[in-house]
Amino acid sequence: MKWISVFDELPSDTDDVLVIGDGWDDMNWWRIYFYEADNWNTIDGDVVGAKSQKRITHWMPLPEPHKE
Repeated sequence: MKWISVFDELPSDTDDVLVIGDGWDDMNWWRIYFYEADNWNTIDGDVVGAKSQKRITHWMPLPEPHKE
């Protein structure tokens, strides 16, 4: 899977996606979010406003679950 820039495309509303963003001290971070009504939302219920999208730079769909 490839990372998709938030400037090129945004995920469909309520789709869970993996995101990566610019962190502090030039570090990157990632977390599972869903995008709804112009806001990034964490699975923990935290909302990151649309103006904060500059912190989230890329996203990708979640991979298929592991099957044994």
